[in-house]
Amino acid sequence: MTHALPTELLWVVFAGCIGAVAGSFANMVIHRLPRMLEHRWMREASDATGGTFTDPAPPDLFRPESHCPTCGQALRWWQNIPIVSFIALRGRCAHCQAAIPTRYLLTELVMTAWFVWCATYHDPAQATAWFWSVWGACLITLAIIDWRTFLLPDPLTLGLLWLSLVAAALGLLPVSPTQAIWGAAVGYLVVFLPGWVFERVTGRTGMAHGDFKLMAAVGAAVGPSQVIFTLLVASLLGIAMALFARRWMPPSSTEGGFDVAPGAIPFGPAIAAAAMVLQVWPLDWLALQ
Repeated sequence: MTHALPTELLWVVFAGCIGAVAGSFANMVIHRLPRMLEHRWMREASDATGGTFTDPAPPDLFRPESHCPTCGQALRWWQNIPIVSFIALRGRCAHCQAAIPTRYLLTELVMTAWFVWCATYHDPAQATAWFWSVWGACLITLAIIDWRTFLLPDPLTLGLLWLSLVAAALGLLPVSPTQAIWGAAVGYLVVFLPGWVFERVTGRTGMAHGDFKLMAAVGAAVGPSQVIFTLLVASLLGIAMALFARRWMPPSSTEGGFDVAPGAIPFGPAIAAAAMVLQVWPLDWLALQ
């Protein structure tokens, strides 16, 4: 005699599968989007100065199909299965045996875990659970891009901001539309003002505009009262990340050719991590009245 699986378990399994697929897509965005943006900026700079720009366009988000970045061999369908293919291939390209970065597997695992948590904590049959799933997926993607390139792309930060504002207007968030707007404004200002003061005093840029936009996007989702806690936790995580990087990682270098100060640590990953941590372990007992 067989017994049907509980509906809740089926939802969690489904969410985990969607999370793994989202992680696989995020890996492609992380790899391709910075190169797409850099190519566009170089072309625009060349056009503005009357130069000739002949560099070929990099792959976009949908073409060509997934392939090994080392040998260029297109991946077969089973080599694109999230998590499973990495384990089956033992972390190497099936054609040239080049090592596949472990980051690919970790991104898929983290994304899967986040989607499973959202389906467990929220009702997966409701749109709210899927908003928070996509919200976290965007933050994970932005965090990894920023860590690798010191870049927070506008298509993702501004897209996340508008997604949060629309979700608030549809009643999918614990904040009202007015609170979402104030949250975005406060989120922007609490990062912009210290950065502006630092730049005026020292003459050096201490915070990039992408951090302002990311904090605004987070503020729109959590509301103004939670923005301060997010910034506090992000500051603590940022210090921890800096200490970790200084002790166990090589000096800063970016893959997209962006100039950064030696030893610099991006703040975007700390903001994203803090926002997600406070969703899992909310500081309700500290909430402002």
